[in-house]
Amino acid sequence: MSFTHLHVHSHYSVLDGMSKVPDLISKCLSSGMHAVALTDHGCMYGIKELLDSAKKTNKKLKGEAAKNGTDFVPFKPIVGVEAYCARRGRKDRDKDLKAISPEGKQYIVDQSGWHLILLAKNKTGYHNLCKIVSESFMDDCYYRRPRIDKALLEEFHEGVICSSACLGGEISQKVMEGLQVPADVAFEERFKSAIEAAEWFKNLFGEDYYIEIQRHQTEKNGADQHVYQVQKEVNPVLVALAKKHGIKVVATNDVHFVEEEHAEAHDHLVCVSTNHFIDDENRMHYTKQEWLKTPQQMAEIFSDIPEALENTQEIVDKIEIYDIDSGPLMPKFPIPEEFGTEESYRQKFTEKDLFEEFTRDEHGNEVLTQEQAEKKVKTLGGYDRLYRIKLEADYLRHLTYIGAHQRYGETLTEEQEERINFELHIMKTMGFPGYFLIVMDFIRRMQMAAPAYLYFVCTCGDDTGKTGKIFTRAIEKKGWTCQAGYSVTMPDTYVCLPGFDIDGEDELKRKAENASARVDFIAEELKQRPVHDKYNCLEGAFPNVKTYVLGGLFRAFLMSPKPFHATDACVSCGLCEKRCPVQNIKVDGKPQWGTDCTMCLACYHACPQHAIHYGKQTLKKGQYPGIG
Repeated sequence: MSFTHLHVHSHYSVLDGMSKVPDLISKCLSSGMHAVALTDHGCMYGIKELLDSAKKTNKKLKGEAAKNGTDFVPFKPIVGVEAYCARRGRKDRDKDLKAISPEGKQYIVDQSGWHLILLAKNKTGYHNLCKIVSESFMDDCYYRRPRIDKALLEEFHEGVICSSACLGGEISQKVMEGLQVPADVAFEERFKSAIEAAEWFKNLFGEDYYIEIQRHQTEKNGADQHVYQVQKEVNPVLVALAKKHGIKVVATNDVHFVEEEHAEAHDHLVCVSTNHFIDDENRMHYTKQEWLKTPQQMAEIFSDIPEALENTQEIVDKIEIYDIDSGPLMPKFPIPEEFGTEESYRQKFTEKDLFEEFTRDEHGNEVLTQEQAEKKVKTLGGYDRLYRIKLEADYLRHLTYIGAHQRYGETLTEEQEERINFELHIMKTMGFPGYFLIVMDFIRRMQMAAPAYLYFVCTCGDDTGKTGKIFTRAIEKKGWTCQAGYSVTMPDTYVCLPGFDIDGEDELKRKAENASARVDFIAEELKQRPVHDKYNCLEGAFPNVKTYVLGGLFRAFLMSPKPFHATDACVSCGLCEKRCPVQNIKVDGKPQWGTDCTMCLACYHACPQHAIHYGKQTLKKGQYPGIG
């Protein structure tokens, strides 16, 4: 019998759930489940990680299937949310609607609303869920919950599957009200409000609306025993209501952690969330049944209602696999028409011109294969988008050189021009010139007063050279004064420099310990707002040579990604691609470096096989595994 969990919380349900997304997927696969829904409380923070983890998992599963000659069964991630649905309207602001809890505490009746499970059936449903959740955060801060309401559901229900949620859902709550009515009253009259609510959802969602049931029977010490007693009373009514009104029933388990043995840790987490001690008698308790149970365990729990399990597969079959990734989505910066327009650029430049400009380095050298170049054009949004990027890039270049001449004079040095061209090329080929135009305009218009107290802290491998002086000159142009400056010595990482290598084990330990103590010292001293005649920085020997000579050589000769390569020791694990902070590396067999490298060396240090090197400079150099 197939079963899929459709009511699952991760650690993105902050201080309530503790499941990590990769662990959820791993447990599902080991239990024979090829799908899972993520339904965090009121938010969709974990969705990107869910889809990325599923994509990575499917790549692995596909490879294993091809190797073993078996059919590839993809893992299906289901995007969802457990929403808080306001009893009235989400924009309601009734300060007086308060009640007293069983613990004697005053609370706002509609603060959390009713719980409701919403799942995206397709990409349209995903976009609608994004809209619903976004609106809930923007419109309803008053009650300290991101609440939705039925008006939002009516507007954005297309492509969305809905279920009635747990005992906190509207249907279950109204069934509980009906249970207080004498049993001799007719069913339809006794549970009238619950039936009306169910009919409302059925009319809106049609066959995509389900009644949800849970069974959290427990005998564990410290667990909530009351929930299951209520479930025993409510569930038969839910099943009967569903049958009478043509609504299918679906079984869930309200997952908050992955393994059964995690229940105690979760109990402590709940104490942190609710600001209670573990031995408080009146604190919130869960049933300790909220782990990711196997299909066999769920089949045993719901052996009398097998259709409730089978209907989870019906929902899974409705779900489409889609990709939410997209190219850069940038607002358009208004460029003067006299400078140029997209239409004029289409007449002036061919697609071949754009292809060569965006896939080569700043000197016009070919640095990508034909396949990589075509992929880059596609990633940037295709040729229609490239015309806009080129227009923005040219305008940014125009303004940059105006500013450079104002600062450095009519004639720029070769080094200045090379640096400007390098930076502008990166902005252009990453598709972000419009972003920098907007930031530039924002900074230009922003009125900044001199800070009351200004200091800097810089990190270095051994010493800082003339970093403090460079910083001082920069802020003096704003009319500001720096009162204090500090340095913190860290392990050496730039192994691409001739004569430089990583620190030995003893030196590494010493620097780490000293750095920690140094940070504590700086923090304590800054409380006194000191004013330094001379910065508390370790300039080291020959600071001018290191800063102005070696620094220049570094920028000129060691800022290119070309020397990066992987030896035959590479196992194509993809860790270098994952650790690259600017997404400059693509692993297809061996890693390939693009033109947007920042020379952080994260790829070098992260490589578990020590297969990545920078020309011949690093062949015999050490590394700090995992530093990236």
